[in-house]
Amino acid sequence: MALLLVVLSAGAGYAVGRYRADAQTAALSALQARYETAQAGLVQSQAREALNLSERSALSAERAESARLLAQAQAQLARESQDAAFFRAIATAGGDSPVTIQRLRIRTLTLPRRYRLALVLARPVGREDVVTGTGSLQLEGASGGRPAKLALAQVSVDKSAKWGFNYRNMQAIEIDIELPQSFVPERLSIELSPARAGAAGLRQAFLWQPSPL
Repeated sequence: MALLLVVLSAGAGYAVGRYRADAQTAALSALQARYETAQAGLVQSQAREALNLSERSALSAERAESARLLAQAQAQLARESQDAAFFRAIATAGGDSPVTIQRLRIRTLTLPRRYRLALVLARPVGREDVVTGTGSLQLEGASGGRPAKLALAQVSVDKSAKWGFNYRNMQAIEIDIELPQSFVPERLSIELSPARAGAAGLRQAFLWQPSPL
């Protein structure tokens, strides 16, 4: 009888222990399920926040690009207006001059900010006498975001303020210049002054369009 009681007590203890273990396992599974649900919700929340942030960033970038394009168009329009006024002002200059500029090439040199101006001076049709005189130039552009002008003496490598010409049919002239670091050239105007008394000078403008040497 005593042995039977011991066996029954052991069985009851085992059942209670098994019940407690099953209850703990069920509670742990419920906690695990709640954790996984919370984790999934957090992932979804992070995804929505990332999407909202991406949309806000895209909208901000689109607005910035629109502002950039508008500013670029306004600056281009301003430059074109300046160019048109500049060329209109000198369109008739030098019509009776005994000298002409047949060609100008702006060459990019290997040294930083160095350029070579290659000019070919010629005579108008029907003129064959020798012409002499001096030439000078002026660069127009921007420095530090503001309009700026530079004379030949400020940019020529040899610090010359003028150059001379003396020819009957044509003459090639090369001028090496070095631009200040902050200066952005846009136009170049060249002025030729014949030495003969009463001879009309010539002033001609060119857009700044360099090419490799």
